[in-house]
Amino acid sequence: MQFFIRLAVGVSVLAIASPVCALSISTAKVAGGSVHVKGTKAVPLAVITWEGASVTIASKAGDFGFETAMLPAGCVGNVSDGNETVPAVLQSCGPVGPAGPPGPPGPPGTPAPSSTVINTAIQVGTFGSDNGNATTLATLDGVSVQGSCFPAVAGNPSIPVQGSMSFINAVNGGAILSSIIGTATNLPISSQDDPQPSGFGFNPGTPTNQEVGAHGIVAADGGTGAVRVDLSTYVTFSSLLRTSFCHFFGVLTPTS
Repeated sequence: MQFFIRLAVGVSVLAIASPVCALSISTAKVAGGSVHVKGTKAVPLAVITWEGASVTIASKAGDFGFETAMLPAGCVGNVSDGNETVPAVLQSCGPVGPAGPPGPPGPPGTPAPSSTVINTAIQVGTFGSDNGNATTLATLDGVSVQGSCFPAVAGNPSIPVQGSMSFINAVNGGAILSSIIGTATNLPISSQDDPQPSGFGFNPGTPTNQEVGAHGIVAADGGTGAVRVDLSTYVTFSSLLRTSFCHFFGVLTPTS
């Protein structure tokens, strides 16, 4: 009896230790940027892993297949069903080579538009004799911006000093195309140095000759492009010089 018991135990241990399956890889390749693997003889319904990550479950017959983006660095990956692990050599796969030499430099890009800043003070002129000392403030893409400063009526201190802006075609003296929005007021200047707006001027409703503020697009016919205008003026009185100044400030920006 004692011999029989030992023999039965020994047979049982051998049965448990015997391998049931022999995992086999039938397809292992790289296609379309992904890894494709198929195999057979896995433990039925076992979780299949690729490089340690779960990717699929085997069928009852032990067949399996999966697609993954995990590409091993050496083009050889490990497939496991939990019972055994086998290597899968990937076809159509090669290791990443060293970086190649740098390519030639590309063509230079288009430079960013360069704005022109205006910050100019013009002393009040004599009405009717010099058109208020018309002064060129800036020129950009064929558009010349002029500023003038003059009293509305000569010798009448109750009439405010006026700043005027004009846009001139500096290319050929032709037309100025514009969509200017102008702002104009008619307030007396202060006896102090604080800025005060002033306006009215030659033609308050004409886009090429606005007072106090001009904002919009201006283009010289025959010029190189349109110009964005944001320009304003204000008037100050100098107690020391006993005279007034029209200050012009703003920016011209090419639109192309």
